[in-house]
Amino acid sequence: GPSVKFGASMLGPYTETEKTAKATKTEGRRVFEIDGKPAADFVYAWLGEEVGESYRAGGLILPQTAQKPVGIKKPSGEYVTNHLAALGGDEKFVDFFAPIPEGAELIIMDSGDGPSTGYASALASAYDTAKSQGSLAGGSPAAGILVFCGGMAIAVGDNLDAGLTSDSFASKVGDLPVLGMTCFGEQAFLEGQKENVQRNLSVGMILLG
Repeated sequence: GPSVKFGASMLGPYTETEKTAKATKTEGRRVFEIDGKPAADFVYAWLGEEVGESYRAGGLILPQTAQKPVGIKKPSGEYVTNHLAALGGDEKFVDFFAPIPEGAELIIMDSGDGPSTGYASALASAYDTAKSQGSLAGGSPAAGILVFCGGMAIAVGDNLDAGLTSDSFASKVGDLPVLGMTCFGEQAFLEGQKENVQRNLSVGMILLG
């Protein structure tokens, strides 16, 4: 009911690089051409033999790209991060986990020290952002839900615990009851763009007060 206060966040903790390209032929989550050439050729030139087997025979590249999202910048300046899913072998298409608009500029993003630290700073930012949003807006939360992308969990591996127990996050959460989950298909509201989007490789929190 209205007595329950609510705040939420969903962040893509990445910075842009200078490497960009244009999605010149797409259909939903499938990209056929990048810069007017077979999309898989672009990915292979970028990632090399790390994805060589899937480039030649087709197949998933989820683990190899879990630290390497592709961003699409909205007019508001906010980024929607997209995770590469698979290569199409002889057909040379690339599948993503989210729709890629035809004509979109694709920006290679950098995950920085996120994987090695368990995304500790991103977890802390997700908490702070959720606490400042919605009807909770600076109030004291009574419980929380942590949403951690399954792809990010692959990138982090055993370092996930380092992020959860880091001082930057643990000092904020304290003894707050928190339910954590890893998932695929995270949805996010972009405050600047005023738009709901599917945002891959993201981390967020829901706080209830």
